[in-house]
Amino acid sequence: NMQLKQQLLKQITPLLGNNFVCVSCEKSKKYGTNEYDGYKILVSIQDPSSPIYFDLIQVKVKNLTPSISGENIENIQNRKLNFSNLTMGIYNSDFTFYADDFSVDKMKGKVNE
Repeated sequence: NMQLKQQLLKQITPLLGNNFVCVSCEKSKKYGTNEYDGYKILVSIQDPSSPIYFDLIQVKVKNLTPSISGENIENIQNRKLNFSNLTMGIYNSDFTFYADDFSVDKMKGKVNE
């Protein structure tokens, strides 16, 4: 039942916490084409209260003009990111993660390096 899955995923999403640190970011292409459709961002979950603390997830942001400006995208490694409307899905039995937009969290700056 699709509706049941969506309800459960909505309940699970907050368990990710809200402390995501960028590991890598690259432009993503629409499946089967050379057309860019957004960004694939690998993040480390840095919220100690999350059951998947320190795990990595890939978030797909289908937005070619995110709130972060273009010249900053190269410099977001190790930065804390904010995602707007972070949602989870299931595709081929794997969890997928999507967001409408992303930006660098200005409060924290760089994580201890």
